[in-house]
Amino acid sequence: MKTYPPKRKPRKTVKSREVTGAPKWVLIGVSVITGSIVMSGMMFLGCGFQAQVSGITDGGSSWWTRSDDPTPGIHSAAVSMTTLFSGPEEGVTFVVWSDLANRGGDGGSNSGNMLNGNKNRGASHVGRHTAPGREPIGFTAETKDGVTGTIRFGDTTYDFANGKLFLVSSQQQPAEILQLDVDTTKMPDETESLMEFAKENEAIQAFFEKNKPLPAEDQ
Repeated sequence: MKTYPPKRKPRKTVKSREVTGAPKWVLIGVSVITGSIVMSGMMFLGCGFQAQVSGITDGGSSWWTRSDDPTPGIHSAAVSMTTLFSGPEEGVTFVVWSDLANRGGDGGSNSGNMLNGNKNRGASHVGRHTAPGREPIGFTAETKDGVTGTIRFGDTTYDFANGKLFLVSSQQQPAEILQLDVDTTKMPDETESLMEFAKENEAIQAFFEKNKPLPAEDQ
């Protein structure tokens, strides 16, 4: 008896298919878009990106201290410390220091130019120093870019480029104003510290001493 090898089913031949990716133009497009997103993220994280801030902060102090020989502006004073923001985070800080007793004011914004592609609204502030029985001192300050700006007392306008500290004596009419080039960002904002600052600053001392009213018997 002859033995035959068992029958085997023939193997199926499977034709291999070439797996192809996306067209080259699609890959190039994706690469460009991805690169743009990465670059945008880098700019946002600090490579050329500048934060945008808008608005104002308004602070300060006022005081009255007893003295046998008081000097208005030193022993009694009102100090407004205001920062206008319109673009850069630092803003522009100015100080109005008068010999009156109270301070107040309000802020606002106005349409401005463009900065880094964003609307730059600008910022403004209207302030007022008052005292019972005295002529009030009003002022209006504004900036378009958060770096430069102006302040107006009555009909006179001052450029912040020449100084941001303004001393105001109301002992005469019209009031006398002195503009000082002082780094206002380093000035203290607490009452006791401001009083010490006035005593140590020769320009502030000289200005208010010069405008100090004469004693009643010498008038």
